[in-house]
Formats: sequence, C-alpha cells, structure tokens
Amino acid sequence: MTKNKKNGVAFAAVLLAACGSGSDSVVSDQATPTAVSATPAAATPTPTPVNPPAQATSPSPSPAPVSSPAAVPAPTAQTPPAPAARPVTPTTTIMFIGDSITRGSDEFANAGKTFRGRIYSLLTQAGNLVNFLGSQTLTPSIGGDPDHEGYNGATIQDTTSRIARMLPASVNPDIIVLTIGYNDIWGVRQGIPQRYDYLISELRAAKPNATLILCTLYPTRGESEAQFRLSVPASGDLNDRIRVTANASTADRIHLADIAAVPFEAADYFDGLHLSQAGADKFAQVLYRVLSRNLRQASITPENP
Repeated sequence: MTKNKKNGVAFAAVLLAACGSGSDSVVSDQATPTAVSATPAAATPTPTPVNPPAQATSPSPSPAPVSSPAAVPAPTAQTPPAPAARPVTPTTTIMFIGDSITRGSDEFANAGKTFRGRIYSLLTQAGNLVNFLGSQTLTPSIGGDPDHEGYNGATIQDTTSRIARMLPASVNPDIIVLTIGYNDIWGVRQGIPQRYDYLISELRAAKPNATLILCTLYPTRGESEAQFRLSVPASGDLNDRIRVTANASTADRIHLADIAAVPFEAADYFDGLHLSQAGADKFAQVLYRVLSRNLRQASITPENP
C-alpha cells in the first residue's frame, strides 16, 4: 500500500470513530484534514465568458439635414386688369308736345291710338334707351311709355302759355317733338305763322340745349297735301312756316319731320282727323327716321372700337 492509501485509510478510521461516538465534535480547521480523492480530479477550468460576436449592423442613416423652408414672400394685392372699355348706351329723354294727335284718343274703341306707342316700339326694338317725359299720362294701345304733354283742343297759344309748367328747370329733355296747329287752322287763322314763330322762340329760350323736331300737319280725310291746302288754306301757310323754320340752319338743332309728305288713306283715320293704328304707324315711321339720327350716341373708346 502506498503512502497515499495509508493516509486515506487513517483518515477514514478517524471519521468513523467520530461518527460512532455520536458526539457533535467541533473540528477546527487545523485538526480536520482536507479530504483527498483517490484519483485527483482534474481541475475544471472556469470558462471565460465569451461575448458573442458583435452583429454587423448597418449604420443607421443619419437623418437628412432639415433645411428651413425658403421664405415665401407674402402675397401682394394684385390689381385685376381693367376690363376692356365698352360703349354705354345713354338714355335719351324725349318730350312730345301737342294736342289730341299727340295725346291719343280717350274714346273706348280707339283709346290710346297714337303715334307715341309705335315710336316707343321702334326705338326700343332698335336697342335704344329712351324715356318719355311729361306731366300727362295715357298709355298707348300697343304699349309703351305713357308720359307726354298732349292736350285735347290745344292751340299754338295754349302751348306757349304752358311752357313754364311743362318745362320747369328740373325737366330737361334731350329732344322735344312738337305737333301743333290743327285747332288753329280751323279756328283763329289770322297770324298762325307768327304765333308759331313765337312758340319756337319761347321753347328755345326755355331749353336752349334741347333738340327740336317740328312735325308738319298731315292732310285730313285721306286728302293729298295739295287738296288739303285747297280745303283748308291755313294748313298750307303753317306747313310752309314749319319747313322754313326747321330748315333755316343745320346748326340750330331744329329738325323737320315732314308728316304731310306721306300719303294717307281713309283707313288711316277713325274720324277723318285722328289716326287709327295704321295711320299712327305711318306717322311714327317718318318721325322715327328723324329721331334716330338725333338720339344720344354711345362713346366708343380706342380699347373697344
């Protein structure tokens, strides 16, 4: 037996003796020998912790530099381009002065038959803007502006005496249409042309800027003008004076509507003097040609020729 085995047996005997005595002997560190295994155990090396290999990671992309937004200029108020200039049609104001031919009949069957209705229709259908002026009202049978200054039974002198009332400072027609004289040529015939001249001078004094359109007296009962002169001589005297006055100058804004030159027929009257609608239409056609040349005109600018 080798020395090591002897030592082991001795240690075992001592241990068994201690256990067999049943006493709790305290063995000091120095008295208790260290147990040695028969075959020395190989020392197990403490494993050195190995860190797992670092994972190859893709570098986190650096955030793109955030640039401050470019300063946007504050919107400035833009002035829209001016629209192309357009002609503006002005309104022409017209006053019709006269007797029952201007006014129109109040008789039931023929009420409102007057040239004023057809004149209004012709002017407006042509695109003109018009406004009839007057303190009297009678709507034409075919419609239209009712205002006028026509009076049943009016004479030249009556009309002159009404000027201040018909044409106060606040009323300024662009055009005055005058049809007067029938009640003179069958009444006080002496001095008719002179009374007419005075009426025109008073109208010009009251409204110097107005255009005057003078209407001759159409023949009655379907007569020609020559026959009318023979049957009523004063009609020829007055029509001659009207033509001379209207044609005296091209610069005085006095114009002629020669109604007497139009042939009228029996069907153009409802009583031999006052006009049916057919006769009123003939009257209106002549007057329209003169009126349309004297309406207020629209201005055309270079931007809108």
